[in-house]
Amino acid sequence: MFSSRDDEHPNAWLRYGPADGTMFVLDISHSGRVEFSQWKDTDYHVELAPPVELERVKRQTALILWKALDRGDLECVRRELHAR
Repeated sequence: MFSSRDDEHPNAWLRYGPADGTMFVLDISHSGRVEFSQWKDTDYHVELAPPVELERVKRQTALILWKALDRGDLECVRRELHAR
């Protein structure tokens, strides 16, 4: 995601949704921009909280966020986002 300079596809996103229907989305661009959003459902109809947006996130931090959301560790995701 960081080694490619594809202007048409500058980002990658990961969605995590537990059985209760809520959905969490992490969007990371090659420029280091990160957005984390939280939704009540998988149709993006009801936002649970305003998205958290960060700029110039280091690759190491982005990878920590990606792996944490992949394993469903929302506490780690929130902790990393708010430490910035």
